[in-house]
Amino acid sequence: MASGSQALVVGNQNTASGTNSTAVGYASSSSGTNSSTLGGLNSATGANSTAVGYANSSNGTSSTAIGDSNTANANQSTVVGFSNTANGVSSIAAGANNTASGISSIALGYQASTQGITGKMAIANAQITSLGDNQY
Repeated sequence: MASGSQALVVGNQNTASGTNSTAVGYASSSSGTNSSTLGGLNSATGANSTAVGYANSSNGTSSTAIGDSNTANANQSTVVGFSNTANGVSSIAAGANNTASGISSIALGYQASTQGITGKMAIANAQITSLGDNQY
């Protein structure tokens, strides 16, 4: 159902309620302004957010979730892969089962986690705490 102004829905059981929002595929929802979903069971609630694949959720403004079962909660956050979560503003989680919680943090690989520290990077289970201060 397309209820947003200039909203577009293609497929089965989709909802596009945000202004200029698009929902394509199956049982997906685009409620943020200028938000888009492509695939099945995706949700894009943040303004200018995108969810592509299966069961992804893009909640932050200008956030992106691509793959399967990913969640981009923070503004300008990006998640790619399987079961990743980005809670930090401008954070990135890519791979599988990663969590990027710090502001501008990056979690890559498998089960990597960055929590609460700005600019932190974690690869797999090994963590690099700071590249900017020349501390390795």
